[in-house]
Amino acid sequence: EKMLINNLKVGQQDNVKVLIDELFQEILEHKNISQYYIQQVFTRIINSITEVVINMGTTIEDIMGDKRNLYEELSKKETIDEIKVWLTDICYSIIDNINSINVSRSSKYVEQILQYIDENMHRDISLNDIADYINLTPAYISKIFKESIGKNYIDYLNESRINKSKQLLSSTRLTTKEIGFRVGFNN
Repeated sequence: EKMLINNLKVGQQDNVKVLIDELFQEILEHKNISQYYIQQVFTRIINSITEVVINMGTTIEDIMGDKRNLYEELSKKETIDEIKVWLTDICYSIIDNINSINVSRSSKYVEQILQYIDENMHRDISLNDIADYINLTPAYISKIFKESIGKNYIDYLNESRINKSKQLLSSTRLTTKEIGFRVGFNN
C-alpha cells in the first residue's frame, strides 16, 4: 500500500499499475480474507489517496470533475474486479493531474534557467550556480533541462555562446577575442 501511494505521489503510472495488480493478486490468493478486511484495506488506501490530493493543494472533485465521495463509491462495489477498475481509474486521474502540475512547474524552472544563462553567459557559470540561483539541486536542474530543451546544459550553453558570438561578429567591430570574453569563452 505504501509503495502504491509513494509511486502515485511521483506520478509513476507504470509502477502504480504493477502495484495495483500485485495487491489484487495477493487478495485473490488469500480466499479466506473477509470482506470487512478488504473494505478496511481499501478505506486506508482511499485515506492515503485523499491525503496525497490535499497535499497537492487540490481536491478529488477538482481532479475527477464531479462531486465524489470515494468512500461511498467503494461501499457500492460488489466484486474485487470492480474495485480494481475503480481504483485504477482514480489513480490514473491523480497521476495525470500530478504530471501536468510537474510539467508546469518544470517549465517555470526552465524559463528561469534560460533567463539566467542569457543574463550571465559572459561569466563562467555552472549548474551549481544555477542551482543556487533557483534553489534546486544540480541533478534536478540537469534532468528537467534535458527533458525540456532536448540538450544537456553544457551543450546548450556553448551553443548559446556561439550564437551570441555570431550576432556580435556581424553587428559590431569588436575583435574575436573581445567577443569571446563577452560571451564567456575566457581563453
